[in-house]
Amino acid sequence: MLGIAKDDSVLNNLNEMGDLVVDKLTFGYNKGVKTLDEVSLEVQKGQLKVLIGPNGSGKSTLLKCMVGVLEADEGDVRYFGQSILRNTI
Repeated sequence: MLGIAKDDSVLNNLNEMGDLVVDKLTFGYNKGVKTLDEVSLEVQKGQLKVLIGPNGSGKSTLLKCMVGVLEADEGDVRYFGQSILRNTI
């Protein structure tokens, strides 16, 4: 399973949108098998996040979806409020 570790030393203002937002990103290489299932995270300016998990847990797949190398089945990625995916779903 993919784990997302938070840097708790950075306090988030819950009323503001993150600088980078992944919102319910879903992707599967094979139909019916989800590699990513509604993954969401926010990264604020100056914040450090770490993706941890065993081989095959979806770390690289998440990053590839975030930058558009792979097209997500569902969800969105926003950078300063603007969707950066080719086809926002």
